Amino acid sequence: DLHSQQVEGAFRIPMDNLLGLPLLTGKIAQYYRDKKIVVVWPDDGMAHRANEDKLLDVMEPQFGYKPEVFHMRKVRKQVNVVDEIELEGDPKALEGSIVVMGDDMCDTGGTFRKAGEKLKQYGAREVLACSSHGVFSGDAIEKFRNARVEVRGQLVRPIDKIFVTDAIPLHRAKGDLIEVISA
Repeated sequence: DLHSQQVEGAFRIPMDNLLGLPLLTGKIAQYYRDKKIVVVWPDDGMAHRANEDKLLDVMEPQFGYKPEVFHMRKVRKQVNVVDEIELEGDPKALEGSIVVMGDDMCDTGGTFRKAGEKLKQYGAREVLACSSHGVFSGDAIEKFRNARVEVRGQLVRPIDKIFVTDAIPLHRAKGDLIEVISA
């Protein structure tokens, strides 16, 4: 799952860009049959890649319908730090839904956590993060485990579950929060 299609030009041998998100959304579709799923792209870059790769065309048969899609815009003042993030569209569509948020890579997890906070505050019942490459730099996993946001007077995790492929070996922190799907 190449971060940019231009990377294909760096290879001197034939190669195909194999997408990890369809594997992850396929597993989610099995777990959440007959549930209202909304797809959220956490930033402009992923929204652009999703359009180029026609990811919704792949998800539609998996979920049995074409899910509603939103994307978020983020503001960064420095690398790997998300200062602000906003949802584009009417947040009422998120009420009571299962949100599937997909990106090609999860490095520090700041974008997923910040977006998850907003989505939960807008009424999402569960927020699932999907990433082809679970880098989880530094204490990213611990930050996911310990993060809390107040929703209707209760503290809840902004991200309920993280799905990643095994494209990058993950030797720690599987279990209740992270599920690895074999690529």
